[in-house]
Amino acid sequence: MNQELDPAALRPAAGRDIAARPARLKRVLNHVAEQAVNGNEAVSMFREAKPDLLLMDINMPLKTGEEALEEIRAEFPGARVIMLTSVIESETVEKCLSLGAVGYIRKDSPVDEIKAIISDSLKSEGQ
Repeated sequence: MNQELDPAALRPAAGRDIAARPARLKRVLNHVAEQAVNGNEAVSMFREAKPDLLLMDINMPLKTGEEALEEIRAEFPGARVIMLTSVIESETVEKCLSLGAVGYIRKDSPVDEIKAIISDSLKSEGQ
């Protein structure tokens, strides 16, 4: 993974629920390199694609986002993962942050807020 990232060169990936809103995500990131439909796929996809940033739903089938995050971070300690959620459940969000997520985004967040969270997560690399 790159130390200095140009957001225009970002290789993003998205897990599950973002697939329901691909046009919105494409507006934010310009493209999505990979999309996983469940937690197992998200882990496998991360191993293969090694994206610069993973946006992953907390509520995923087969393996929760929390479980997938833990597995990805154990294998790739520098992985940047932002968790997506429809409802802020403080315990779950706090657990994901303690497992290494660099942030979280509510699915109904305004586009400018999503861009800011993603940008901030890229700037925080190495700090």
